[in-house]
Amino acid sequence: MTFMEVAKPKWYERALVFTVQGVFFNAYFATYLLSPKLAHRI
Repeated sequence: MTFMEVAKPKWYERALVFTVQGVFFNAYFATYLLSPKLAHRI
């Protein structure tokens, strides 16, 4: 929360972070379902 006060990101920066986190989460989840061993190496 301190970073949010210091940086004061714009709405599109927040949207970008939200989108990237969503993509990474789904990609990691799919990887974990297909190959847990590989997912644990990442």
